[in-house]
Amino acid sequence: MLLANLAQAQVAMPTWVGTVTAISLVIIALSFVAVAVGLLSALKASSKQLDLISHVLTGLDDDLIPAFRNLREITDKGKGMVDGFKNEAEAIVRTSRRMRRRAREGADRIEERFQDLDALYEVVHEELAEAALDVATMVRTVRTGSGIFNRIRRFLPGARRR
Repeated sequence: MLLANLAQAQVAMPTWVGTVTAISLVIIALSFVAVAVGLLSALKASSKQLDLISHVLTGLDDDLIPAFRNLREITDKGKGMVDGFKNEAEAIVRTSRRMRRRAREGADRIEERFQDLDALYEVVHEELAEAALDVATMVRTVRTGSGIFNRIRRFLPGARRR
């Protein structure tokens, strides 16, 4: 109710309030204009900087595109070389395995031949030993036999004596 009474009552305002309010509004408006002018000058300066950056980036783009193209070509050639080295290394490994297998097979054949040669040597050795024994026995028999013939001959009539 107090508010209703205040609303109906006419309060007299001093004259200076309107003037101060008008001056305050002008100052606020001028500060908004100053901010707008500052923003416009900042935008103009940044626009010049953006143009400069755009120009630099365009030049950089012109330099980087061929550089990246060359880099891609170099990596492709490097990849090709690595693939070639890989193929050569695999071929060397295959050849090495094949040579190792053949060397192993050759060594096995040589070992078999040495075993056959050893068996042959054993047979020849036994045969030579038997032949030597037979020869020695025959020589002994001949010596012994000639001695017996001489003795028998002594007893035979008509034999000459020595």
